[in-house]
Amino acid sequence: MQSIECTASIDEQGQLRLDQPLNIGKHDRVRVIVLLGEDELPEDESDESIADGLRRSLQEFREGQVIPLANLWDGIDVE
Repeated sequence: MQSIECTASIDEQGQLRLDQPLNIGKHDRVRVIVLLGEDELPEDESDESIADGLRRSLQEFREGQVIPLANLWDGIDVE
């Protein structure tokens, strides 16, 4: 299963309205998880800056510029 994170609003009828269209197959069924409250976007961070960060992260992943999760905390307790 693939996950896609995006922002959305709830309209007057209680319908979920995505801020940007999803670039996936038309008429596909999807599972939706709605997070409320504390996970709201900071006021100074635009959708475009978030999208730019995601594009950079994906490019770094493609180029192998990643730290394996098992190594993420290596050396953190060294003083």
